Amino acid sequence: MINVTFYTHPQVGKQVKTDDKYILLYYYLSDRRSIDFLQETIGELESIRNEEKTFEEIYTFNIVDINWSTGEFECDKDTAYFISNHPDKEPSFDIPLQELIDILKEWEAFLSN
Repeated sequence: MINVTFYTHPQVGKQVKTDDKYILLYYYLSDRRSIDFLQETIGELESIRNEEKTFEEIYTFNIVDINWSTGEFECDKDTAYFISNHPDKEPSFDIPLQELIDILKEWEAFLSN
């Protein structure tokens, strides 16, 4: 399981921290600060996990941009793929889709408080 820490910075507010090798996850979470957007994202990923819809059916362009083209996000029913556009700076990695959903739910709960 990826170590993710949520904390409140005294000047910039609610933040997320993770290991450098998961920097794309940090960017992905940072792009999702709206509770409504998080709930929508969680619902979409759960639909993919439950095989109700495919990634391609939900995401029109078959890709989700991370942090102004730093990388891309894709997933199937089992795995979330974080694909770097700059592998020398931000490594690509994959994690179980359920783990990503759990992290997003924790991020949502943290932002809600």
